[in-house]
Amino acid sequence: HEKIHPVNRAQLIATAIRNVKNNPSFIDTLFKISLYLNREKEFLPWVPLTEILAKISEEYLNTNNEDLFEEYIRFLTNAIAETNFEGETLESARIRKVFAPVLCGVKNKNCLSYAQKIFDQFLQNPSKNAFPEYGWDWVICTGLKDANDTVWEKFTSDEAPIKKSIQKINYKLIKCTNDNEKRDKYLMKIIHSNSTSRPYFVNRVFFFIKKKY
Repeated sequence: HEKIHPVNRAQLIATAIRNVKNNPSFIDTLFKISLYLNREKEFLPWVPLTEILAKISEEYLNTNNEDLFEEYIRFLTNAIAETNFEGETLESARIRKVFAPVLCGVKNKNCLSYAQKIFDQFLQNPSKNAFPEYGWDWVICTGLKDANDTVWEKFTSDEAPIKKSIQKINYKLIKCTNDNEKRDKYLMKIIHSNSTSRPYFVNRVFFFIKKKY
């Protein structure tokens, strides 16, 4: 693949994606073309695919092929995931911004380790600037997944030491657990009559629950 310029490689992926948007039956072609990304370490060819990965992932959520799709993503990101998550280089920053949600979503060890480190640092020294305003959920979900009720209370409280932009959409935190009892507990907290959550966000809770469960 290195015989083809990165710009042209990106164009091939972008063309395949456009074909899928025009005709969903081309999804198999996209999967076949994208297989080479397993060896792709350049950032540019990945850009078109990362823009639609979240949407494609939703299509496989709670289906018989969900585990297979996760394995496919792990395979594709094999090379790009080798980048140092904690590095200060532009490449590392790009990986964290663009790939971290995907990599943590498919349980990449490097991503989960880095996310847990950020989360633990926050617990030790809470700060409203601990998490980025956008793309924060991969960090928080990693930390909350096996957290106890004390930590969960901290993040679902109206006084949580996090940015208001994150706090007002804390209904998304429900996706961070597979524990039905915990899910129901915080779901009721969000939709309780005394809750400060706006009706729009309460509706989003049920929309998300429908998608996830």
